Amino acid sequence: MKKSFLEKFLTNIAIIAVFLFFILVWHTFKTQGLPGFASNFAILIFLALIAVLCFFMIKTGPIWQRRKNMPIRMFPRIDDGPWQLLPERNDNAPLQLRIQAIDTGPEDLQPQLPVMITLVRRLTGPDNPNYWLAKPERPIFFGKEKINYFIVGAMWKDVRLQQGVGKDVGIFVAYVTDESLLEDRTMDFTKARDVARCIADEVY
Repeated sequence: MKKSFLEKFLTNIAIIAVFLFFILVWHTFKTQGLPGFASNFAILIFLALIAVLCFFMIKTGPIWQRRKNMPIRMFPRIDDGPWQLLPERNDNAPLQLRIQAIDTGPEDLQPQLPVMITLVRRLTGPDNPNYWLAKPERPIFFGKEKINYFIVGAMWKDVRLQQGVGKDVGIFVAYVTDESLLEDRTMDFTKARDVARCIADEVY
């Protein structure tokens, strides 16, 4: 974690005070011997107190307390730059996924990624109760056809598309070709075209 300007300043002052303390001890002993320490006693004590006070303020003062009391959702970036506050999860908000890449699918889909999708509502199918109608953040083109909605679902039976699903989630993607499906409660395979297997990350 990077230090603040005040922490750096106090650290430098403490280092300088310690350095001057030992220089004065060495000089006094070299030139005046043990009796010379009496005349420089006040200066030595002053330098020692400055060093101790600076280190004490860094470790136990308000600067340290601010770090200690940071929200638990504060995490450093990978490059160890300034810390970023991640937004708190809203468990009642619709799940959003960012499709990052395709495993298999049409060639014209990959150049249109990444794209974020919002899961609108669940559709029950005859073979799977966990199909989801999803809205992409922008239309996706399939040839010259503009696709406004997807049907998505988890590729693995033990994975549910819900809050906390995490990253690198395998999903299948079908393009909604007949938007009357938006009014349906069950999956109608005649109104969608299964096109791709993709990798997606949950958006927080």
